[in-house]
Amino acid sequence: MQTNKTRTVLLSTLVVGLLLAGGLTYAFMAGRSEDGLISGEEFAPDQLNEGGLDDIATLSLPDAQKRLNFLIADTRDSLNALNRLSSLTLKITPVKATPVDQVAVVPAYDELIKPFTGKDVEAALAALAPGAVDFRQVIDVPGSVAKWNTQALDAIWKQAAAASNESVERYRFKRVYFRDGSEQDYSAVQARAQADDEETGYYSSDAELNTAKPIDKVSVEVSYKSYPGYHKVVLDKDHPQVTVGSERYRLTSLQDNAAALMISTPRADSFAVQGLDESGKRLRSSSSNSSTLPSDEEMASLRKLYDALLKVKANFSQYRDSQSLQDELQKLAVSLQPAAGSLKNIQAEYRYDDTPARVEIVVYDPVQVSKTELMLSNRVPVQDIYIAHDQKTDLVGFVDASGAWKIKPTFIGIDYLDIASVYRVVTGKRSINDEVSEILVKYYYLQPGTLNFKVLPFEGIEEQINDDLMLVQRNTNGPYGIYSMKKQAFTVPMKFVNAKVQDNIMVARLGDKTYEAKPTYGAFTLDGKEILPPRFGGVRQYEGFLYTTSADDKRHDLYDLSGNKINPAGFDVLGDFAAGQPLLIQNSKTRAFAFIDQQGKSLPFKLPYDEVQPFSNGMAVVRKGERYGAIDMQGALSVPLNYLSIRPFQARLAAAVPEEGFDGLVLIDKHNQLVKKLGGYNTYSVSANNNDAQYSIYDPEKEGRILVYDADGQQINSYEIETDSSSEGDSDEAEQATDAVRAE
Repeated sequence: MQTNKTRTVLLSTLVVGLLLAGGLTYAFMAGRSEDGLISGEEFAPDQLNEGGLDDIATLSLPDAQKRLNFLIADTRDSLNALNRLSSLTLKITPVKATPVDQVAVVPAYDELIKPFTGKDVEAALAALAPGAVDFRQVIDVPGSVAKWNTQALDAIWKQAAAASNESVERYRFKRVYFRDGSEQDYSAVQARAQADDEETGYYSSDAELNTAKPIDKVSVEVSYKSYPGYHKVVLDKDHPQVTVGSERYRLTSLQDNAAALMISTPRADSFAVQGLDESGKRLRSSSSNSSTLPSDEEMASLRKLYDALLKVKANFSQYRDSQSLQDELQKLAVSLQPAAGSLKNIQAEYRYDDTPARVEIVVYDPVQVSKTELMLSNRVPVQDIYIAHDQKTDLVGFVDASGAWKIKPTFIGIDYLDIASVYRVVTGKRSINDEVSEILVKYYYLQPGTLNFKVLPFEGIEEQINDDLMLVQRNTNGPYGIYSMKKQAFTVPMKFVNAKVQDNIMVARLGDKTYEAKPTYGAFTLDGKEILPPRFGGVRQYEGFLYTTSADDKRHDLYDLSGNKINPAGFDVLGDFAAGQPLLIQNSKTRAFAFIDQQGKSLPFKLPYDEVQPFSNGMAVVRKGERYGAIDMQGALSVPLNYLSIRPFQARLAAAVPEEGFDGLVLIDKHNQLVKKLGGYNTYSVSANNNDAQYSIYDPEKEGRILVYDADGQQINSYEIETDSSSEGDSDEAEQATDAVRAE
């Protein structure tokens, strides 16, 4: 008998209600044994009265007997469902080789589970760099706020909670140490109760304080959970069942990109499951589901209940009315109430991108609570005065180490910078129109040992280059220069725009307005020495060289960082010195190609081609007439001129359109070996000296579907596009797209 009705009160009392999910889950597995199932009297529908215990007394005695029949049949069905689960036979789907004319779908992978135990947490805490965990005090007279930075700790807690994904840490602040040398218990300066747990005082939010005194450090007690240890269990087709002490682990299915398990572990333990391929890599799990089943003790009680129900039926004539039957059954429910048991039984299924070769179960010991103490520092540096907001006036000034005003609050806003003694100060607002206003900003320098502020001669800091130098801007859309804090002077005057600093060299163009485009780019050292005069249409710095474009955009030259020209006279530069590969150049008159090394010396091989492309991953695509090939770093034609087009080589392969033999894109290696036929072409994305190419190919099996492949020919995505199979226009468009590929 099978029923989808809600379980009876009697059975749910015995935790059999959990069987409903289990009974539905086991049905997906084809292999199960019928041995050990309980047989018994089968009841016709007119012999059953579905329901629970509470209303038996309201039934006539014949209907109460039918209710007893239902309880017997339902209990037997539940026991047999559990017996089927416990006797599932392992089902394996053989791995089939991918046909040559089909593309194998490459599964995605995740990092292997690496258990992070309590000892690992202790080691990680001990290895924290000084200042890795700190806070920033924002003084808001008469109080302040401590904004905690616990990112370094958060990474540790995340690893420690890998099995349960629960929050595992709490903080309790204990002692506060001030910049004036005094100290107090944290409770004395806490503005109000903020603890997540008022009884223990632990919390994790920013702290509001009732003091404006600058804080130096705060001692913190951290309570955290971790796993003291773990063990691993590996299941595969040859070892589908493993017992560890009282624990039981059984693999019941390994097929159709899924693994199904029956697990009995201690109730306090946590576990994590990963599916591994033949090489030991962890397959990405797409979904999972699990059901908690009755414990062994609950199963035993359920069987006792079944036997007791049979005895009640055998002695049914002794019950004078339905009330006495209800009383007896309720006594049975109470007397057979089982203990939870030491083990928990779980049935689980995990789905992956591919069928695993084996399953690894990481079983963690019960969590333990540990404590540690940390000293957190205020990341605002020690200084003579500190920025403070005044709640009364809503203005900003400075206080000293005791929290007393040293510079009255007269500014709209002040910000700390990474540069010592330099502050960004909001001095006011300027109305542009009825709806828009501009914030007026100045930068102030506090002269050491004084309360004297100097207004710095710029309104914007584009970049802090080092402890001394800054790339600064006079005003919005105005010119840039380089300012030295030590010298309190410009090392590069403010007469450049579009400035970029890299490797202690500034590339910029002359001008005083950023929106004026003039071909006057040059290169300069940070102390103002001219490397290249500002007369170029463009200057680009890349991997230790300067690449220039003439003002008329007709010449492209190469210079070293001292301003020495590298490419030979009469030759134009094509491409870059990328990844140590030679640089492609072309004679401006004869149009002949050549490659040079970083000293400007031509490589000793000829290039009798109509077109040569720069090297990409050790190969350069060449063309003669309408046919393409590719040469290696020695100039040898490794890929013959047999292609209608070739894209830049990636780490291993390049996409090409063959002259004959296949209509569409193929992938070839650096020795012209055909690696994979991709097919009809839609779009592509390819960059040189990389391995990030993507090719979008029409699915030959399904119209309107696009398959996306990576640089190594592995399918990484797919999507649908709108099509009209009856439209000749679409057919013409597809043909034109193919022609465009061939033309390339």
